[in-house]
Amino acid sequence: MASYLVNIAGRRFVADEDDIDRVREQILSAVRSGGGFITLTSAGAQIEVLVRPGAPVSIEKRPEPEQDEELTAAGASTMESVGPPTDEFDEWGI
Repeated sequence: MASYLVNIAGRRFVADEDDIDRVREQILSAVRSGGGFITLTSAGAQIEVLVRPGAPVSIEKRPEPEQDEELTAAGASTMESVGPPTDEFDEWGI
């Protein structure tokens, strides 16, 4: 499923494809009424964001690279970094 990056006043949020039309309508409604909170839902989590007139807002579709699909099929989460594990104490030789 595709997802979208919703940029509001310099903060980035992820919105699911099924939810993007509702998010657009909430943003427009909040701006037209002089400002208000909108609810964004992604991966089951909800966050409320204050949208006001003059706040920069953009919505962009996130690319769906084939590599992510291959990694997910192989059992990796898209939130995981792929590569050798890192240890925050390595720089001190512990």
